[in-house]
Amino acid sequence: MSFEEYWVGKGINFRELWSNFEAGSGYVEKYRSMEVHLLQISFQQYTPDLPLFNLEAILKTTKGVYHDLKKTYLSPAEYNRAGPLFVYDISRGSEKWRLIGEIKPLLLLGIAIWSQIKRGTERYKAERIALTDALLKRFPNANLEDVMNYMNSLPGSEQEEALKKLYDQNLRSVEISRNPFTGNIAQSEKELLSFDDIVSGKEKKEK
Repeated sequence: MSFEEYWVGKGINFRELWSNFEAGSGYVEKYRSMEVHLLQISFQQYTPDLPLFNLEAILKTTKGVYHDLKKTYLSPAEYNRAGPLFVYDISRGSEKWRLIGEIKPLLLLGIAIWSQIKRGTERYKAERIALTDALLKRFPNANLEDVMNYMNSLPGSEQEEALKKLYDQNLRSVEISRNPFTGNIAQSEKELLSFDDIVSGKEKKEK
């Protein structure tokens, strides 16, 4: 994406854009067959009189890192079966981005984002171990055991730089739905588990 395309929409190939969208009907059908969870990343409230200047940058970063994590840490069979990351909604005023994906790559994305928030703190290493252990217990069906040996190298250098940029947009928290998302957003909001609360043992009890 060129500078002018990003900021003013110059040079967009509309035919290609809509052709790619229309050719993606298979992903819509794939989504209907997927068991997904909701990942919510929250930013510090923006100045309310300004638009979302960073929308494309955040969107492409999250989708791109999600894909790269799948490619790197999932088996070839898992990667071929897995779907992409979808956006459910973006809430102004609260600056919450709610993303939908399958539990294993979604947890990897959540850990990678949370790591940017906590990196540099005195308890980072201990909290990272506590988080991964707690997530293994909370989501036993995610089959995360086979990627835990690679967590110290998560993610790659290029993705790390992009995630640092994401953090610089006043990223504040990461949460994931306790149960699969079935379309009831109000219920999923009640079931959100903060990664910080999971680490501290203060996670909300399921109602």
